[in-house]
Amino acid sequence: MENRFAQYGNGRFFFGLILLILGSLFLLDNFGFIYVGHLGRYWPALFILFGIVKLLDYDSARHRGSGIGWIFLGSWLLVSMNGVFDLDFHNSWPILIIGWGVSMLWKAYYRQPQVTIAEEQHHGI
Repeated sequence: MENRFAQYGNGRFFFGLILLILGSLFLLDNFGFIYVGHLGRYWPALFILFGIVKLLDYDSARHRGSGIGWIFLGSWLLVSMNGVFDLDFHNSWPILIIGWGVSMLWKAYYRQPQVTIAEEQHHGI
């Protein structure tokens, strides 16, 4: 039987585990059981780091778009949570819609062409 890490990718498992731990820490902080300090302000930097890793890891332009998306999300969260340029979640949410639109355009532009069975047989693939 195939190893589950090889099947699903150990990067996804690791990133999921990090999110689970962070979410638990923030929930415990909200209930007053622990104090997370500055981690509560700067955790979106992990999304930026994850985006940089994806940028460096993938070789296709379509996958690089995913890394750019993670960097965009992390940057937006950092700016909104820390009030940079007087932006917060209330007045900066349209930036997410713009980013989503850019992401859709990127993926549409770099979409891999679908090869039909007839084309595969014709080209001997």
